[in-house]
Amino acid sequence: MSVGLREPWQEVLRKTLIDLRAEVERMEKIYEDYKRIAAQLKEMKKRIDNLLVDLNKPSVQREQLLKETQSLQAQLSYIKSQLQLGVTEYRAARLSEIRRGWPEVAALAERVARGQRLEGLDEENFRELASATGWDEVDLRVELARLGEDPSEGVERYKGLFEKYSREAVELFSRGDARQAAEKMWGAVLALVKLYAAAKGVFVAHWSRSKVDSVIASNVEPEYRKLFRELVDRAHVLHEHFYEGSLSEELFRERWAEALELLEEAKEVVYERLPRQALWGREGSAGNS
Repeated sequence: MSVGLREPWQEVLRKTLIDLRAEVERMEKIYEDYKRIAAQLKEMKKRIDNLLVDLNKPSVQREQLLKETQSLQAQLSYIKSQLQLGVTEYRAARLSEIRRGWPEVAALAERVARGQRLEGLDEENFRELASATGWDEVDLRVELARLGEDPSEGVERYKGLFEKYSREAVELFSRGDARQAAEKMWGAVLALVKLYAAAKGVFVAHWSRSKVDSVIASNVEPEYRKLFRELVDRAHVLHEHFYEGSLSEELFRERWAEALELLEEAKEVVYERLPRQALWGREGSAGNS
């Protein structure tokens, strides 16, 4: 049987196995300190890769492959149940990490999670953080409340934020509100970077420009790093324009077109790496959402 002529059940099973492998990779990275479980997850990846190879053989056995896949799914469910008790410890460890590096962000996260009112310095820090992200206050509060969670749990949320802010950016630009469009574009880019990190199970504690650059350097594939760096560079210029109004109309339009084109390219790279279930209901391009 030719690799390009799969039967429908093979294509469905192939996608299931690929999604399963992606989930195993995310868990492996998150729980890498659990040596025994990490070894089990690595072995599962090998089994999944072998099944993907077997799927394309002329002598493929449907029932055997289905049985093996179900066995892997059951094993992964068991590992998840083993790790459930460690989730609280995981969140506590991440918040401790944030507290060491950005105590003001950790303080905000704790107060927001408890539903406490922000006053004085906390309110000032919150406004400053909102300015740094380009996100609405409601979205920022949700982000703070869930800071320290398993990164993969944020995939759907970050995808929604990316699509929301990219859509709003294009709408504002079409109405001639350049400065607001610029800020929404920056918010969309940050959401896209966080989406990529979440899909890879990477914990991103803060939104600073240096942190974003670090995430790109450490987690984006070498062939795509230039694309993401250029996107962040262009979008940050627009972010600065929101506050300073430093770009002429002609220069702004040039910068906008460059950023939008890069955003579309980066979006395709990220979406290709999302779990299949995260793509359900996927809208069109950022410029046409």
